[in-house]
Amino acid sequence: MDARRPLDALSEEQTEILINFQNLSGLDDINQCRRILEHNGWDEQAAVENIFREQDDQADALRRQAAGLPSIARYSSNYRREASMAQDGPTTSANPARTPSFQGGPAPVVPWGLWDWMKAIVVIPVRFTYTTIVDFLRFLWSFVAGPSFPASTPTQDVKNFIEGFEEMYGTTHPVFYQGGYKEAYQDAKRELRFLLLYLHQDNSHDSDRFCRDALIHPNVVSMINSRALFWGCSTKYAEGYKVAQALQVSKYPSLGLIANKGNQMTLIGRLQGYHNHEQLIDKLTQLFGHNERLLNAARQERQQLDMNQTLRKEQDEAFQKSLKADQDKAEKKRQEALKKEQAEHAKKEAEERKHREEIERVESLARRKHEAARLVPAEPKEGTADCCRISFKLPNGKRIQRRFNDTDVVADLYHYILSQPDVPDQFEVYTTYPRNSIECSPASRKEIELFGWGPAIALIVEEKEEADDEELDKPIAQPV
Repeated sequence: MDARRPLDALSEEQTEILINFQNLSGLDDINQCRRILEHNGWDEQAAVENIFREQDDQADALRRQAAGLPSIARYSSNYRREASMAQDGPTTSANPARTPSFQGGPAPVVPWGLWDWMKAIVVIPVRFTYTTIVDFLRFLWSFVAGPSFPASTPTQDVKNFIEGFEEMYGTTHPVFYQGGYKEAYQDAKRELRFLLLYLHQDNSHDSDRFCRDALIHPNVVSMINSRALFWGCSTKYAEGYKVAQALQVSKYPSLGLIANKGNQMTLIGRLQGYHNHEQLIDKLTQLFGHNERLLNAARQERQQLDMNQTLRKEQDEAFQKSLKADQDKAEKKRQEALKKEQAEHAKKEAEERKHREEIERVESLARRKHEAARLVPAEPKEGTADCCRISFKLPNGKRIQRRFNDTDVVADLYHYILSQPDVPDQFEVYTTYPRNSIECSPASRKEIELFGWGPAIALIVEEKEEADDEELDKPIAQPV
């Protein structure tokens, strides 16, 4: 963007910012002000801070350069020594090789030769000219570099000024801001308050009269404390000098009033020179009254902004609350569906496991029945002596009968009963009358004749109420 285009090419807001920045920065060149603002994106606050920062850097650089300049006294003494040599005549040789060192007394005087005289004629005018130019440049430099200040912080400069002010004028005064100009500037902008700047000059008679007659007057103190943030410093300190240069103060004492205007801190009025307390109150009342609308507008804008932010925050909180409720509801539904799915899966697994167990039980029972049938001894023929015909009533009501030798054992009865298709895997055997339980198991080796049943007996087979898992897993006993 060309900084030299006419001002009418700027917007009304940019033109106002440009004029205000020129007042705050103290720069005479309007094009330079415009370039600085464009470089800072038309941010007046950032541009002013950069100006102050550059002034600090330049002052430090100038002080370093000034410290590195040749000393006037040194060149003056050289010049006087050379002039004395030219007037009184040479006494020593300019060539070190021709000047031996003597420990016992002064060096002997060696006459100058033609070369020494020619060298002196050339060197002395050159040194005289060089010394004169350096002295003149140092004289000009004192105007360019400005005053030098001891190293300190802006806050320390302000505190030193306040201490000196109270020693000179007492502790009755407007409340000074305890910090640098930038801090006061930021606080006034944030709090939407007037910022009243006071710049003091120690060697100014008007500044002294102003402090004694006006600034410490109770009415002035009360007015300033109630209407503005008050900042002050002396130009003998770097912070005060820097602000005075930025505001182009030409007369002391100086008061400048800054207020928020269009979201920018703007210099809206200044008072320079001596005023008594009545004149000061009069002028400040006018300045405060004429510009109060600026702060009111800024406060209303800030209030509206705060209301909008509060409303937006409440809306965001309500949205987040609703979103969380929906998320919780969806999560609860997902958890319920997951639990239901897990329950169904567990039920299905249980049913499948039960089905597998039933299949295994049936297959195991079939194997046991087959094995039991294999172990049943051969049935004796009809009319065989020493045998017993046994009638069995099965759990389903079916009746079967078979002959057994008296020497057959109870395990043979067990195998026969178990081999029947309609007999469960677990059963008990009883006599009919009297009803007695017979320990019928595959391990019983008791012979049938020991029961004393005679040639025939009727037995009842009943299913056990609870299955004995150990009995199920027990292998079929082999006959001895």
